Amino acid sequence: SARVVNSPTLIEAPSAPGHGAALAATDDEALLCLMTSSANCGPCAMLEPKFEYLSTVYTDYAFFELKCDSSEEAKALAGKLKVEATPSVHVFKKGGDVRKDICKAGLSSLDLIEIIEDVKWAK
Repeated sequence: SARVVNSPTLIEAPSAPGHGAALAATDDEALLCLMTSSANCGPCAMLEPKFEYLSTVYTDYAFFELKCDSSEEAKALAGKLKVEATPSVHVFKKGGDVRKDICKAGLSSLDLIEIIEDVKWAK
């Protein structure tokens, strides 16, 4: 299941110019899926169960939720990741070489699957 991230010790950014993430995993095909959220965000609350469900489907990938307003460290990490609005979903291939971001109201499970699969198969 998705883990809540309140500290940049779990996610290191940036590893690519302007953005990215580094995974502790050694598998070169490893993916990191990051959902950003904030308190009192209705669309965030609607997206959380979908994101949580996909973390049980894509068990080989790391799923994290960054609560952007939970601490100064979380705010700083959101800034490094260039998070402009919540909710947003960021999918990284190991090392930050491949990244896809999506931020829009009403994200569906199919939207999430599409960006995960796009990054998964990107060279």
